[in-house]
Amino acid sequence: MFIDLLVTGFTFYRVIPSQSGHNIQIECLNPLDTFPDINYESPYIKDSYRVVVRKYLSRTEVLNKYGKLLSSEDVKKIKDLWQEYFLDNFDSSYAIGVTTPYGTPATDGLRAGEEVTPGYPERNWFRWDNNIIPVYEVEWLEVDKNFTMQRYSTVRIGTDVYILNSEPDKVIRSKDDPSKCSLSVNGVYFNNRGAEPYSLVFASMVL
Repeated sequence: MFIDLLVTGFTFYRVIPSQSGHNIQIECLNPLDTFPDINYESPYIKDSYRVVVRKYLSRTEVLNKYGKLLSSEDVKKIKDLWQEYFLDNFDSSYAIGVTTPYGTPATDGLRAGEEVTPGYPERNWFRWDNNIIPVYEVEWLEVDKNFTMQRYSTVRIGTDVYILNSEPDKVIRSKDDPSKCSLSVNGVYFNNRGAEPYSLVFASMVL
């Protein structure tokens, strides 16, 4: 996490309840896959207005984690669409990160690299692979009719499968100000005077 802060100007982690509900899990998040709407009044990510965490999961991982929250139609859609395939017989228009047999982007010239998504696990065309699904976990803060801050969350799987939750999340509140709450994603950012992420590594490259 300290290296993330030095290189990118951001560092992220998340504290969530365990599956049993009797413990917590602390998860370090990749700055390439974490997108906060920063609250510049606070140096902490947990005070942001909204955050999106992107993950790349296999079909098995998606169904294990979210299966009980999905409708039967969505489960069937995931099983039918995201399955094992042989990349040699695979339409590249469906791939997010397609490379040549040499591991380089399939396009060149002015369109070079357009099919490569930063942070997406590399795929090779000549092996069996699980179709990795992009999953977007979103959290945001709103106030209710009593002007108490609530945290809401939703999940998008792929491009058209959603897990919507109209009820606010259960959150820990301070006794000093119980009307406020924060995101489960936390961390710090180091910005310059222009409110842009400041990389100490990049700034010291010339030394």
